[in-house]
Amino acid sequence: MNCLEFHRHCLADPDSRDPEFLRHRESCPACARLAARTDALDRDLARAMRVPVPDGLEGRIRLAQTTRRRRVNARYSWLAMAASVLLMVSGMRFGYYYMQLAPLDRAVLHEAAEHANMYTPSGLMTVAAIETQFRKARMQLRGPLKIYAAEYCTIHGVDALHLVLETDHGLVTVLIMPNNAVTAPMHVAGGGLSGMIEPAARGSVAVIGAPPTEVAELTQQVEKAVVVL
Repeated sequence: MNCLEFHRHCLADPDSRDPEFLRHRESCPACARLAARTDALDRDLARAMRVPVPDGLEGRIRLAQTTRRRRVNARYSWLAMAASVLLMVSGMRFGYYYMQLAPLDRAVLHEAAEHANMYTPSGLMTVAAIETQFRKARMQLRGPLKIYAAEYCTIHGVDALHLVLETDHGLVTVLIMPNNAVTAPMHVAGGGLSGMIEPAARGSVAVIGAPPTEVAELTQQVEKAVVVL
């Protein structure tokens, strides 16, 4: 299990006892810190939701259930309340991370999370399909890259290309953003994902899920292999 896979697993099931998940948590200090922060957030949410039951509530509920219609209404009300709480908790977890980020950071993480299906076996694409996505993004592949999947996307309303690359460390997300410039490397983290946005000759390149020591080299490989038309 690599870091990106750990992040997704941690966000979906932070209490997982999966052996690979636990081994990675023990061997990777950065992922261990992420898991600890996620556990702390869940505990904070649990404490916030422990609301004392008002006096007399039990009696009022029994009174409201004196007819079948009221019992049915109460049942659906509680179901709606449970669904609302579940949505609120999920939204708070994602919102807690995303709302603390600058706009470009948030757009990059949103794009990476929205297309998680590109990592599945069905995400593996033919050469022709990959070339089609490059054309949509007004780019051309002219060098060696181990591309697992590619998808045209927009970041802040302008053309970009979302790649999933095969590396020695597993699958890595790369976003080529020729119209989104940064003046210095920018760390991004949130929602269980982490990576860097690196300045490029045209715009910037975001790398999500690669070891920090490999980001600069991977960015250079992408710049040499991909030409913006």
